[in-house]
Amino acid sequence: MPIYEYLCCECGKKMEFLIFTEKDLKSLGCKGCRSRKLKRLFSTFRVRGDSSGDSCSSCSADTCEGCGR
Repeated sequence: MPIYEYLCCECGKKMEFLIFTEKDLKSLGCKGCRSRKLKRLFSTFRVRGDSSGDSCSSCSADTCEGCGR
């Protein structure tokens, strides 16, 4: 899903929007104060498991290298 995070430059609220088309971009506004002064944030993501499809839930390490798997 094309979910993008934005920060309102007026009230500081962080929010997410589904963006499919350029028309969607033109209609964005803060969900709190309705300001149109938004800054797109760099979103991060996390992938769990390895290439075989097995997920690793046996430890709390951030990476499989951290637990030696």
